[in-house]
Amino acid sequence: MKKKKLNYTDTYISVDAFKVPLRIHIERRSNIRIAVGKDCVLLRIPVFSSGQIDKHVATAQEWLTKVSRAQPQLLEKYHVSKYELNNEICILGRDFYALELLSHDSENTGEIRLKEGRFHILVPEGIDDFDKRVMVRNLLSKMLARKYKKIVEERVRYWNERYFQKSVKGITLRYNSTNWGSCSTTSKINISTRSLLLPMEIFDYILVHELSHLVEMNHSDRFWAVVESVMPDYEKAEKWIKEHAQKLDF
Repeated sequence: MKKKKLNYTDTYISVDAFKVPLRIHIERRSNIRIAVGKDCVLLRIPVFSSGQIDKHVATAQEWLTKVSRAQPQLLEKYHVSKYELNNEICILGRDFYALELLSHDSENTGEIRLKEGRFHILVPEGIDDFDKRVMVRNLLSKMLARKYKKIVEERVRYWNERYFQKSVKGITLRYNSTNWGSCSTTSKINISTRSLLLPMEIFDYILVHELSHLVEMNHSDRFWAVVESVMPDYEKAEKWIKEHAQKLDF
């Protein structure tokens, strides 16, 4: 084990070819719980069985092995290797960027630079893979938010002026692993930078979905009727997202 922090411990377990980050919480609960989280797998252990951590870790490893073989892409998001040289990301189905991961002598900060279609991602030497992956994701997310903010605003304006004519109080781009976008009761729209990994036609569906919440702030039949009136084939986009969502992350 390593990196003792407050009420949890970070470590790694091997699942087939994957090196999976595991965060162990010891809590007041009646049973163990294993969940695939944004940055790591979460293992929650009852206080009364905290003396059997190795046993519970083995249980998590066995469960993740079964899950990984059923859904091979599920654990890929924990790999730093996808950022190495000769890998690339595609933004909105049209813009391709090569990714190059480099080390520099800063103690705890990272940098990202875009040069000739390549993202140079600089991370501190010796940084743990667990922290490196989170740092790289945050650097990419912030860079893409800055670079694509205007394009997102233009697409929102296009759909809004053509079909909704509603007041949009603000548009933000920031990373969110639990949804592709959201709309607040104050008419502010937030789009997850993860949505930029979608093809443009699917990305447009996300925008229409959130703009429809300006008409119906729910997911009632009335809401879906609004979505359908703008995009009659929206269910194709929903299906595409369900089939590909696990592969789309930084």
